[in-house]
Amino acid sequence: MIRTREELCDAVNRFGVLPFFRSVVKGLSLEDLADKSIWFPPDGMGVWDWKEDIIRMTGGAYGSFFCSCPGFVSHSMLFPLLSYRRNGYDFEGFSNDGHARVNERKVYQILEETGEENSTFLKAK
Repeated sequence: MIRTREELCDAVNRFGVLPFFRSVVKGLSLEDLADKSIWFPPDGMGVWDWKEDIIRMTGGAYGSFFCSCPGFVSHSMLFPLLSYRRNGYDFEGFSNDGHARVNERKVYQILEETGEENSTFLKAK
């Protein structure tokens, strides 16, 4: 049972992918694995507030990767997942063949320049 930020980080790294909500893989979601007390704790710091920390701690990402549902992807699974979603292309080939939208190219360029950014910064650009 996940009760702390560190345990959540360990789960993301152990499973490689961890959807926030129940999905087609029974038992593989934060909803299934997290103690109910950490969803909306009295002090206000729960799973919703840990997203940036988990991204930083795992080197992975958070996004709508799972049939438009949010979740975490570990660093070791991030690039294989992105390649799969681009039908095996790396981003350069995907973009050169005209598959990348303008906003996707812009985000990629920002990430190449800065190394990492949070979504609030990216949305402002």
